[in-house]
Amino acid sequence: GCTHVILPSPLICEREDEAQLQADWLEAGIRAAEELEIGQPLLATVALHEQVINDASFGAAGLLDAIVDQTVTRGNLDGVYIVIAQTGAAHPFDTSVRVLSAYKHLASGFAGAGMEIVLTNFADVFGVACMGIGASAVATGCSQSLRRLSLSAFRDEGGGIALPYLYSHRVVAEFATQDDLDLLVARRALRVARDETVHS
Repeated sequence: GCTHVILPSPLICEREDEAQLQADWLEAGIRAAEELEIGQPLLATVALHEQVINDASFGAAGLLDAIVDQTVTRGNLDGVYIVIAQTGAAHPFDTSVRVLSAYKHLASGFAGAGMEIVLTNFADVFGVACMGIGASAVATGCSQSLRRLSLSAFRDEGGGIALPYLYSHRVVAEFATQDDLDLLVARRALRVARDETVHS
C-alpha cells in the first residue's frame, strides 16, 4: 500500500571512501527493485553526517555536487530522499547554518538536475523553505527527536527508555514528561498547556 520506495543507503560519515559505498548501495537497491518488480517510484537515499560538510563541499565539483552527479546518473530513479544527521541534540530551530545550507544546496541541485521527486526529512520547518528552491515534498515528525536526525537524541545517558517531550501549541513550548508535566499537575495548571491533537 505504499506510494514510493526509499532505497536504503549508509550514512556518509567520511568524505573519502563513502561515495563509492553509496554508489554500491544504490546499484544493489535498483537491482533488487527490478528483481522484485517494484512498481512504485524509487527514491535514492542521500544521508550525510554534518561532520563531512565543510566549506569545500559547497564549491563546484565539491562533495555535494559529486553526490548529486553520481545519484542522477543512475537509471530507474524517480527521486531522492535527503537527510542530514547532526552532532548535537539541541532544538531543531538551532540547526547550524552549514546543515541548512547543505539541505538548500542538495534540494536545488537535484531539482536542477531534473529529479522529479526531491524529498527532505529532518530539516524541520526549513524543509518548507527547501520547497521554494526545488524540493517537491518535506517530511517532519511530531516530537523534537523526530524533527531532526541527531544520533545523540536517540541515546539515553541514564539507561532505560528515552522519554519524549510534549509539545503544546497553545503555549508554544515543550515539556519534559517526568519533570515539567508533574509540576504542571501539582500546580493545577495542566489546562494551560493542554493541546488536543492526534498525538497528545
